[in-house]
Amino acid sequence: MKYILNADDFGQTETVNRAITECFAEGSVTRTSIMVNMPPYEEAKRLARENGFYDKIGLHINLLKGVPLTKEILGVPSFSDGKEFNAQIFKKRRLLFFLTPRERRAVRCEVEAQIERYIKDGFPLMHADSHGHVHTFPSLRRLVMKALKKHGFVSTRISRNLAVHSSGLRHIFKSHTNKKIRKTFRSTEYFGSIGDAFSDFSLHTGEDGITEIMLHPNYYEDGFAYGEGETYVLSDFPDEIMKNRI
Repeated sequence: MKYILNADDFGQTETVNRAITECFAEGSVTRTSIMVNMPPYEEAKRLARENGFYDKIGLHINLLKGVPLTKEILGVPSFSDGKEFNAQIFKKRRLLFFLTPRERRAVRCEVEAQIERYIKDGFPLMHADSHGHVHTFPSLRRLVMKALKKHGFVSTRISRNLAVHSSGLRHIFKSHTNKKIRKTFRSTEYFGSIGDAFSDFSLHTGEDGITEIMLHPNYYEDGFAYGEGETYVLSDFPDEIMKNRI
């Protein structure tokens, strides 16, 4: 098994930008994904160019935080308070499964705008994931996949499926989602957080294929760490992962 170590949220804050840049310098991440609508976005681009990882950056589609790139979605209370995104999709169950025509139109325009900014700024990876994994939600998956395909993206993140999150109805739902994603885009065999990997990586040791591990480097209360909630440092990473990262 090979491992992609992806640092999510590049461009979200100045401290995240600095932490991810340091991770590339020490080789503890192999990719990142960028939030093109956040204020520190321009700084993130500069740091990536100066430190030689501009070609390792995917798009982190963001419908949850900050100011949207488009005006129409500002008038849709399900996604915005009129000034910024409001993350209502995690509070209103209906939004996970169904959007009104107005909501779909506004979201489509915003997703297109974020994709277009990523392409305009010359990122070559043409890979996408999303903040909060919203691109895997039933209400958004087809919309986002269609936009990514239209603009020539070649790969995207699957739904979280390492073993700790793979049982019963959840397993069925995630398997269906990932099957749909794989019909159009390249993807990995497994995806999960660094906590998932620490718990379950031995289940897949020796297999062929690729596992993507999601990291959130930042400066927390106890200093720098790769994850949030439970904190991790580089010495915690299993040798299997570090020897086979790509």
